[in-house]
Amino acid sequence: MRYGQVLEATIVTDKMTSRSKGFGFVKFASEEEASKAREEMNGKVLNGRVIYVDIAKAKQDRAADVVPIARGPPKPVGNT
Repeated sequence: MRYGQVLEATIVTDKMTSRSKGFGFVKFASEEEASKAREEMNGKVLNGRVIYVDIAKAKQDRAADVVPIARGPPKPVGNT
């Protein structure tokens, strides 16, 4: 328990290839433990790569920070 009690850890993978997308989530028992892990690990090198650690935001919290994007089929080209 270097930073605290880990309740859950998830590595995010590509659904098609099952390969890691290079990030994941760790759930600690308390906010204090999560903050300590972020303060001590953000910017450190792990297995030859610099890691970036931050507190995840719930999807509803992120919605205010994001401009909605509508996507659909491409518009036809030429005379239709």
